[in-house]
Amino acid sequence: MRLLLALTFVLTLLAHPAHAGFEEGKKAYDEKKWDQAIINLRPLAEAGDARALVILGNMYSRGYGVKLNMNEAYSLYRRAAVIGNAEAMVVTGALLQQGGGIKVDVPQAIKWYERSAKLGHPGGMFFYGLYLFRGYKAPEGSGESDIIPDPAGAYQWLSLTAKHSDTPKLQEAATKLAAGLKEKMKPEDIKKAEDAIDDWKAVKLEELGEPP
Repeated sequence: MRLLLALTFVLTLLAHPAHAGFEEGKKAYDEKKWDQAIINLRPLAEAGDARALVILGNMYSRGYGVKLNMNEAYSLYRRAAVIGNAEAMVVTGALLQQGGGIKVDVPQAIKWYERSAKLGHPGGMFFYGLYLFRGYKAPEGSGESDIIPDPAGAYQWLSLTAKHSDTPKLQEAATKLAAGLKEKMKPEDIKKAEDAIDDWKAVKLEELGEPP
């Protein structure tokens, strides 16, 4: 999946004291009035508005009105992720996974995917499910731990992706992978995983502990 497809912005539904300023900045961004967008969004980002941080991250990752700077984009996305923006967590994970100007750190990427998945973000569910499906072999001498493939866990998260995503392509990919896994699973493992899917609820941010 291409990196730029992962670098999308999201509007949260949480109220913010500077809501009007954000809306003006968002409107300017949509209209490609980059200077005006920065004027409106920069103060909000500095004050810790995750929405503004994500949009500024988009601007730096694509060179919209600013010089393209993936390190700055990553910093902005990560700040939004630490605050609790699940979309920013997915993008932070994507940058750590693929690089694109910053140091690749797959174990950290997986942690961000897992975190966003547990908060209920379909993209996080999908990428975390993929890593449980494929596993991960840590480079020799890195001190990192391997991730052993977990078919039942992958089936659970990919099924949850299909259930909660409203993006047809993501639903289709997750459904296809989950179906393939199901064919190879034992009936008792399928039952256990489907019970977990039925009972699943998103956790609260404070229940996740400290961010990576």
